[in-house]
Amino acid sequence: LSGLKDGDYRIEFWDTRKGEIVKELTVPSKAGTLTCPVPTFKSDIAGKIKPANDSKQSAVKSEQ
Repeated sequence: LSGLKDGDYRIEFWDTRKGEIVKELTVPSKAGTLTCPVPTFKSDIAGKIKPANDSKQSAVKSEQ
């Protein structure tokens, strides 16, 4: 995923059929790019990404 500010991010992966979190991890964004492993799944999965410090600031890089 690109376009994020550098720093740590919390990622939750959700089983969309059960409505449950199947994996949580913290990964860094470096040089505006975040790379993370995706858990194995059978049909579909959803991910939620937010700054690890959970400040209410935008995690998207400004184009200024």
